[in-house]
Amino acid sequence: MWTADWWWDMQQQLPPVILASNKTQLTHLQGDKFAWPVYLMIGNISKDLHVQVSLHTTILLGYIPVGKFNNFSEKTQPIAQYQLFHHCMALILASLVNMGQSGIKMMCTDSTICWIFPILTAYLANYPEQCLIACCMENRCPLCKIDPNAGVNICGPKCDMPELLDLLVCHESQSSTVLRQEMKIIGLCPVYPPFWKDLPHTDIFQAFTPDLLHQLHKGVFKEHLVKWSMAIISDEEINARFKCMTLHPRLWQFKNGISSVSQWTGKEHKEMQKAFMGLVAGGTEPCFVQAVQAVTNFIFYSSLRSHTLHTV
Repeated sequence: MWTADWWWDMQQQLPPVILASNKTQLTHLQGDKFAWPVYLMIGNISKDLHVQVSLHTTILLGYIPVGKFNNFSEKTQPIAQYQLFHHCMALILASLVNMGQSGIKMMCTDSTICWIFPILTAYLANYPEQCLIACCMENRCPLCKIDPNAGVNICGPKCDMPELLDLLVCHESQSSTVLRQEMKIIGLCPVYPPFWKDLPHTDIFQAFTPDLLHQLHKGVFKEHLVKWSMAIISDEEINARFKCMTLHPRLWQFKNGISSVSQWTGKEHKEMQKAFMGLVAGGTEPCFVQAVQAVTNFIFYSSLRSHTLHTV
């Protein structure tokens, strides 16, 4: 046991379960019907195999409906949607709770029967769904308790799963003004029970993976860096510089500028980032250009699939 081989052998019996979900529009011509497809993957399968669709390493667990709750008040509709999602997820993952506690015998790829304990270790979701899963408001951090209006570059205290569960239990049993105010301060929505309450050895706040689209491309770059640049240099100048970009086969030409773009996707953000530092150069103070370079470099490095000593 002192050689750590025992722990490696035990990890073979604890296959890490990875869940993924994303709100998806089902219809375009006949109403706005949405659903959350929920997928399951196993962490001990190589990433190179996961990306091969023909191998079917990703399993569809089910679809969760997205209710409109038109008969609810505008204030209670979001809470009802949260409760519907967590109730459906609890039904889907009920067997995972039992298997994580008592184990289950499964046949491995080498035809060996193993007694395994599947445990949820990662959840792939974008930022709005991370807030939904963490039972927090959509303007809050799903990982910590930092105030969204703090405006300082500090890390807030991390969300403590037992503590938040105790708050939800107290609110469910005996709601009070003081308790509601405490939940409002930390941005906790009154959803009980959350689907992850009984999952063994799972801390949902440590299971979230980074969401590059919403956190970096749409968040840090589009909502902060681009808006700051337009406020400092002016919208007209930024659009004019995009229109005058030199033709290049690897650069996207924004012939009408960026203010006219109505549908922003990750593709548009990535293409803007390629030329953005060169566009703001000469239009403002050098220190701001250095800040633009630092932010765009961080986004590019964070998008790499793997790192070397040089990139780190």
